[in-house]
Amino acid sequence: MGTGRPRDPRNAEKVYLRPESKTCPACGRELEYDWNNDRHVRFVGGPKHIDYHVYTCRNPDCPLCGVARKPEALSANVLDGYEVGLDVISLVGYYRLKTGMSYPKIRTCLGDLHKVRVSERRVEDLGNLYVALRTYDVRTKPEVMERLRKQGRLVPLIDATQPDADGEALWVILDHLSGEVLSGFTARAIDAEDLAAKIRAVAALGIPIAGVATDGEPVVVDAVKLALPGVPHQLCQFHFLRNFGKGVTGLDRELSHALSVDLKGLNRFEEAAGRKPSGRATETEIAGPRSLALAEPVAKKRTGRKRKYERLCRPRTSEEAALVTDVCEAARAILGTSGKPPLEAAGLEIFSGMERLHDALALAAGKKRGSPTSSAATSTGR
Repeated sequence: MGTGRPRDPRNAEKVYLRPESKTCPACGRELEYDWNNDRHVRFVGGPKHIDYHVYTCRNPDCPLCGVARKPEALSANVLDGYEVGLDVISLVGYYRLKTGMSYPKIRTCLGDLHKVRVSERRVEDLGNLYVALRTYDVRTKPEVMERLRKQGRLVPLIDATQPDADGEALWVILDHLSGEVLSGFTARAIDAEDLAAKIRAVAALGIPIAGVATDGEPVVVDAVKLALPGVPHQLCQFHFLRNFGKGVTGLDRELSHALSVDLKGLNRFEEAAGRKPSGRATETEIAGPRSLALAEPVAKKRTGRKRKYERLCRPRTSEEAALVTDVCEAARAILGTSGKPPLEAAGLEIFSGMERLHDALALAAGKKRGSPTSSAATSTGR
């Protein structure tokens, strides 16, 4: 099956992946960059346009010479030859086997509820693939086993999809070097001993295991220690950071929303700055954003704070109007900051930007009040 190309790549989230390990597992030689590739993959929640680098071993005496080494995160989330993620495959299987939903209706649910656009025929293919994966054993595929033996070693990737509504998750163990699935099963709840038994079944294939990569989940880490003691265990950094960021993503989103609400009066400041400057402050109900306050006023001087905002809303001079416009543009640019977890936190970036803007305004105001010229004039009595 083809990977497919997006009709409009701008509608897909861009993801850049690079191999975590750049050492050949066979000869230990440093891998060399070979080529760049990209894939348009549909995941639950929206499509992703994945840009990734491929590395290969150039040692002519190495059995893995010329074998493509893709990023671990790509291999763990997307099967070779498919344009959808494992989460979509698991979701189609749940709808088909657990709810008895027809394929046309599954296609409608995928598009309307999960932002996954696929054809009806492809939905049926994914349903059959899910059935095959939940009981898959590579030992039943002699031609695949022959290729793996010629390869000489395995680097298993172990990952699971999010549990469905019944709490059942699809587990897949695949070889990172060849992209072949080694084992697949479903489980509602699994402990380290049960998962270790599945990993031992892969080790029993008789092909040396050069290393293993996982997402760092505690149950998986413990299972690898039980089943493969002494085998190098590498954490997929993308999965590790994604799991780490789950707890802070919601809080960061709340912070971003709170800052946006705090500065929702920017448009009124901009409108006021475009009018003819007034010689005095006029009554207004605009309280102004708290982030623009240069100092926290005491309770009895609340009227003075309000009057300061009134002056900002109705500048007295053209210079003040230009300053208000510039400040509003800077604040709006900061509010437009976007970030994609797990590596970027938009809320923290906005908060940091607003602090820098506040410090700059406070510094400018301090220099104006305490400038050397004004101090000299005061000391000389002029």
